Amino acid sequence: MTEFYPSAISRPGPTRKAGLDTNALVGVICHSMQGSLAGAYSVLDDESLTDDSYYRAASWHFSITKDGMVYQHYALHACPFHAGSHTQNMRLVGIEHEGGPPGKLSEPMPEKQIQSSVTLVRWIARQAAWGPLERRVNLWEHNETTSTVCPSGRIPWSKIMAPPVAQED
Repeated sequence: MTEFYPSAISRPGPTRKAGLDTNALVGVICHSMQGSLAGAYSVLDDESLTDDSYYRAASWHFSITKDGMVYQHYALHACPFHAGSHTQNMRLVGIEHEGGPPGKLSEPMPEKQIQSSVTLVRWIARQAAWGPLERRVNLWEHNETTSTVCPSGRIPWSKIMAPPVAQED
């Protein structure tokens, strides 16, 4: 099994925000950033101590920009804090999608972002040896695991679950 997506740009997140547990790779959970990649990275990189948490939680495995670039922050088996519960963090790989600014949370994803998301999810599924891709079995939205508006209907599940087009030799 490969822990790092070959097409991703490595952009490590803080080691402390990966947790100590191992991710069981049961599925993926798709998120939608509210705003830009730079804004999301300000959260990812923030290790400030607070009264509510050891440091500002929120870390995830992958970020996909509107132009389709994929960044990997943690290895597949890492356990960052993205799903809203420790149990889900230990089961699901977190993918953040750039876009959806305040007031436009349901902004459709551009085609390049969709294609990168489809390709990444299928790669993860092969690494984890899942069977068919199925909603609420191995494909989740953040709002299905915790109370949040993320990702507000932006994830094109029909495209992700569609059978891959056969490549001609």
